[in-house]
Amino acid sequence: NNDESPLEFTGCLHSYWRCNSSEKCAVEGLRGCKFDRGIGDSFRGDAVEEQALVQFVDAKETQLLFADAGDAVTLVEDGRPRLRITKSNVPDWVLWNTGAENGSGLKDLREGEYKTYVCVEPTFASKPVRVAPGAVWIASHEARVL
Repeated sequence: NNDESPLEFTGCLHSYWRCNSSEKCAVEGLRGCKFDRGIGDSFRGDAVEEQALVQFVDAKETQLLFADAGDAVTLVEDGRPRLRITKSNVPDWVLWNTGAENGSGLKDLREGEYKTYVCVEPTFASKPVRVAPGAVWIASHEARVL
């Protein structure tokens, strides 16, 4: 931050993962985390994840924000661990897929293509990152094939 005032921002490290069927994908490692459905102007965190595997559903849209979540999750497809995804210095995770209703209307996606990807992304959205004047903020994100 080269300014004389603190810098605050939110954001996501967008990661889209190709799959055979988003309906057969799930993320392991989020049980016990507070979450919101959808991304809004503020994080409510009024629900706690109870499932060991959080699924992507063929609905209007899957959009879940998990706050202060662990630094590692596993993307599971068709019951088999596929990717180990890690983050550092980023507090949250977002799971996202456009779903049938929204995905069918996007110009960037061909008919049915919403079923061939899931988004599992590190994010700093539940509260802004604050970088003091003269300070540096660094984060990282890594995926390992299993």
